Amino acid sequence: MQDKLRDQVKKAIDELSDEKVIDVAEFIEYIKGKEETEATLEIMSNRRLMAQIQEAEMSIGEGTLKDFTPWETGEKAVYKVFVHKAASQFCETADSKTAKMINSIIETVSVNSAGGPHVKSLKGMIEGKHRYALGDVRVVYRIDNEDMIVFVEAIGTK
Repeated sequence: MQDKLRDQVKKAIDELSDEKVIDVAEFIEYIKGKEETEATLEIMSNRRLMAQIQEAEMSIGEGTLKDFTPWETGEKAVYKVFVHKAASQFCETADSKTAKMINSIIETVSVNSAGGPHVKSLKGMIEGKHRYALGDVRVVYRIDNEDMIVFVEAIGTK
């Protein structure tokens, strides 16, 4: 269904004048910004996730990664993934369905860390991080493109 709809939208855009294409692009940027703001507010209103983020930021600010542990990823992984201990604790207590979702998210992020419909860039005091949402599960992470590392700072539910 979505592929068909996307094809219809692309065809409609191809038929527009250049001036209208600019209007469409500006509207898409507006919608994207609105989604990023909503994602940011969702994370900032979640005390458990924000506590995990603050703990992870303290570890990173101290210049130590002792509170981050490597996460085993598949053969397709482009990025190494390290998970903060507070986020790991959530994983350890999650039910099997949630644990599978978390594994799926982290596997996806290890291949394509900043893209996809489930990923939103965060703004404001948590700018520079991304949120991956799948069902009720939220994973907040930052990307180090230079060293090809993803640091998972928080995992929880909305």
